[in-house]
Amino acid sequence: MSIPNSFENITHLMIIPDGFRRYAKASKIEYLSSYKKGAKLGLDFLDYFNTAPVNELTYFLVSNRTFSRNKSSLDSIFKALNIFLDQLLCRITNREYNFKIKVLGDLKLVPKETGLLINKLESLNYNQKSKQFNLLISYSGTKNLCENLHIIKKISTPNIAIGESEEFNENLKNEKMTTTKIELVIRSGQYFRLSDAPILETINSNFILINKFLPELKVEDFEREITDYLKWKNSK
Repeated sequence: MSIPNSFENITHLMIIPDGFRRYAKASKIEYLSSYKKGAKLGLDFLDYFNTAPVNELTYFLVSNRTFSRNKSSLDSIFKALNIFLDQLLCRITNREYNFKIKVLGDLKLVPKETGLLINKLESLNYNQKSKQFNLLISYSGTKNLCENLHIIKKISTPNIAIGESEEFNENLKNEKMTTTKIELVIRSGQYFRLSDAPILETINSNFILINKFLPELKVEDFEREITDYLKWKNSK
């Protein structure tokens, strides 16, 4: 599948993966196997993102609320996440990927091995022309909103939707937040919701729900949705 060069790039795409545990139960496999399938798909999509018409990408990997789960469930999540992070580190180091990594979230909660991998990723020397790739780990959109309500209070643009305000756009370039507004959100699973993903950054976003559990998906599913979205965007 090819995307016409005449289409404008998506300024910022966020992916919210969902359905790992339900897929595991339906397929009668362990949670870890389900999360590993998700980690592989995450890397496969990055192969596509290397050349895809997307300027900035965000993966919402682990919600802050996930830490209320039992130890066995958390161990499965972080074992798979560590595989993903380790492979990401290798591919960037070997110059297979040209991404600049930014990690957002309460990283005090993550296991030691995960923290070490994050530190290595963030300390790499990146090319100024690298694509921005944000990882949300132990992240809470609600907490982020509460910490940044002062941004909303600063906005003084009557009769203009806040998400369309240039003043708001400038204020979004805050170190505690993702670097731009999110143009498009693609979520897998059965529920059309943000699940504590970034709130301020998605005020003006377009949303797509792929009604499959993430481990069931292939890169072609994302590519088809992106192509259809760009056709819609180009026709406006």
